[in-house]
Amino acid sequence: MNSKWSLPALAVLAAAISAPLAAQGSFLSFGRGSAYSVSDDGAVVVGTDLNGAFRWTSAGGAQPLGSGVRGSFAMSADGNTLSANLPAAMTASGLKEAALWTAAGQTWTALGGLSGSCSGTKTSNYGMSADGSTIVGLGWVGCTGRAFKWTQATGMVDLGVIDPNSRASRANGCSGDGRVVVGWDSHPTQGVRVAAAWFGTNGMLLVPKSPRNTAGAGEAWAANSDGTIIVGGGSPTPFRWTAVGGFEDLDPNNTSNGTAYGLSEDGQRIVGATGSILSGGFGAFMWTEEDGMQSLANFLADQNIAVPPGAALTWGFDISKNGKYIVGQRGDFRSLNDEGFLITLPDGVRYGLREGGANVLDLDSAGSSALGQSLAVTTTGIDPVATECLLVLSAGSAKAPFAGGTILVDLTSSPAVLPLPASAGTSTVNIPIPNVQALVGFAVYMQTFAFDTQQAGGAAISNGVKMYVRD
Repeated sequence: MNSKWSLPALAVLAAAISAPLAAQGSFLSFGRGSAYSVSDDGAVVVGTDLNGAFRWTSAGGAQPLGSGVRGSFAMSADGNTLSANLPAAMTASGLKEAALWTAAGQTWTALGGLSGSCSGTKTSNYGMSADGSTIVGLGWVGCTGRAFKWTQATGMVDLGVIDPNSRASRANGCSGDGRVVVGWDSHPTQGVRVAAAWFGTNGMLLVPKSPRNTAGAGEAWAANSDGTIIVGGGSPTPFRWTAVGGFEDLDPNNTSNGTAYGLSEDGQRIVGATGSILSGGFGAFMWTEEDGMQSLANFLADQNIAVPPGAALTWGFDISKNGKYIVGQRGDFRSLNDEGFLITLPDGVRYGLREGGANVLDLDSAGSSALGQSLAVTTTGIDPVATECLLVLSAGSAKAPFAGGTILVDLTSSPAVLPLPASAGTSTVNIPIPNVQALVGFAVYMQTFAFDTQQAGGAAISNGVKMYVRD
């Protein structure tokens, strides 16, 4: 529970009941290619298209960054600093190198290497800190791969290996503050990658062994701002690691092979992909604290976001820290139907839509949960025989049986309970968001309850809606 704000204070209602505001969810295609990274406000995306690398802004559209520029594109939180890999033709060394680009300079700067190169490559970029001052990736010592960390002050630093008998390592990403680097360390005898993190100069392995994964294989790909939450793939399903709870398998039934590539700041929304070439292809997934792991396509359907006809959603590469913007790819470049996309989620995200039983009401929202704005929350399906209808706002989610249905909000966290007037089976209220900066990032969970004699348990219940307060 977040204790920096009182829910009853947040739940002050506007005096009048109004019609729903315009919905906020959308799906934007960038055409052939892929989208790899998104800024915190969703206004900047970096990826590749038929012309090579591009940087897209909501204000100016796509800007080409070079036909030969490739790699795991990374971007600062404000979208003004990028990292990628330059082809040999664009570097003084005549070798492929990780590079830095800034909106101010409008040019790529090669970052050099460690003490060697291999197969025509000095370094390869994989990740960047939120302020763009730290870049991580793969460098070479002779022809042995090593995780590197680059800053303007230190240049290229070899992070070495964690197991002294390991043969190689690589950095895939870093925390927003650049202090924690995540990636993999190779198993000394079995030749597989083992998820790893470097906390300063101290490294540790993250993925435990399991019956399906006797070597502890896997790799870490992303972290939140201070490195207390890390995601990746291993065991061999997608995982989340926290400094408090340790390793958590995101697919506890072990039904999928896959990797988590991006996470929200609180680690409660995670995107990635499952499947393999051998299994027939990949599928993008969304994991949430409330509903667990599901296909990204099903998650978008629950949010009433229409995806244009075309190829299936195959990869989720990044999600903004506020959990509102997602980028990735659908289709397969080998089939010439690959396509980069940007998803904008509504400010109130629906969850718990498949609980069944007495959960027959529909709860949805529209408008904005930004500071000083208002979110319209609408309940439909209220039976005329209902004697009372209540909207409950809570600081946490739950999953508890009640009246033949499921309670989806935490009733132990001093919830706010708001009476709802109903007309023709529908009730809409506006929830104004106070213009208080300390509220940014605070989550509110909502669910409607109606006392209804038509239901066996005497109550009709809705799905849940989760709202983040944002700038």
